[in-house]
Amino acid sequence: QFAPSNFPDRTWSLNYDDSGSSGNGFNISSQSTKILYLNGTGKVGIGTTSPVAQLDVENSSARPFGTAAQLNAVFKGSVSIGEGGAIGFDYFGNHTNAPTSMGYAIESQAGSTKGSLVFGTRDVTTDTAPSERMRITSGGAVGIGTSSPAATLDVATSSGSAGQINTHIMLSRGTSTGAFLQTERAAASNNVSALILGVNSAERMRITDAGFVGINNNAPGLPLDVTGQIRGTTLLVLNSGSPTTPGNTTPTFFSPDSGVLGLVTNGSERFRISSNGSMGLGTTLSTYSLDVQNVVTSDVMLRIKNTVANEDTGIIIEGNSSGTQRDYRIGLNTTANTSDLTFSGPTGFQWYVGGTQRMLINSSGQVAI
Repeated sequence: QFAPSNFPDRTWSLNYDDSGSSGNGFNISSQSTKILYLNGTGKVGIGTTSPVAQLDVENSSARPFGTAAQLNAVFKGSVSIGEGGAIGFDYFGNHTNAPTSMGYAIESQAGSTKGSLVFGTRDVTTDTAPSERMRITSGGAVGIGTSSPAATLDVATSSGSAGQINTHIMLSRGTSTGAFLQTERAAASNNVSALILGVNSAERMRITDAGFVGINNNAPGLPLDVTGQIRGTTLLVLNSGSPTTPGNTTPTFFSPDSGVLGLVTNGSERFRISSNGSMGLGTTLSTYSLDVQNVVTSDVMLRIKNTVANEDTGIIIEGNSSGTQRDYRIGLNTTANTSDLTFSGPTGFQWYVGGTQRMLINSSGQVAI
């Protein structure tokens, strides 16, 4: 037993316990309270006489974010920036370096200091020091592959050459395939040239540094470049002011003016729907509800064709006369008469030339010229 002068109210003792109640071993006690215990199997207990591991530290008031006295252990080290207390992990053997480690890296020496929690591993089997792999800064940012995370989670890589693709995040269900997030290295720097999303080992979408999005297309040449079909309930075409012709043969919808929709093929506008609903085919100035102008060298501008055998073909012209809906039909009658052009209406037909009636066929079949 010993009682140092600076501890007048305590008596310390080093004892050998062979009672068998908690295993034979040595203990250091203070006023009959066992502080440190070494049992017969080599296990060390601090705060406990029944260690279950090689080192078992117990503190009944321990908590994750308490004072130093409320922690199970505190590891202290250098006070230099980037250094601090640390622990290492190794398998049995006598090595100069531990293959894995974790520790405290000081960020500021002011006051009681602040710093990061750092994790390190090595990827070789030689007896070399581990490298930093992950860091949690004093501000709560997590960096993987970087010691200076610029976001809450910053995953970085600096390996590879121009065009190198690196996988940063993999989401799987216990198999080798899953969903992943990748980046592509720029040609002349370590900057990111593309963000890549993939599923089941295949790239599905890419966003380039130019802002182009490719779906099933790893080289998008347009703001949205899709290889395959698109399904949707609404297509919104904003006013661009002029036709856009991304390719010589690429069909394109565009909006030349507010409320106007146009269709471009082969670099020229072919069809337009004006803001009042009128449509122009071959013209951008639709004077009527449907305005058709020839776009090919032909005397025929409109053909109506029915490929079903023995079925009439034609058009219906409807109008409202004094509240009464009337319709007239012009067509090809293949049922009653072989290939005859027919006209039908409720009251008859009138032909005008120069604003003057020139011919009349009434409902009785009488003709007046």
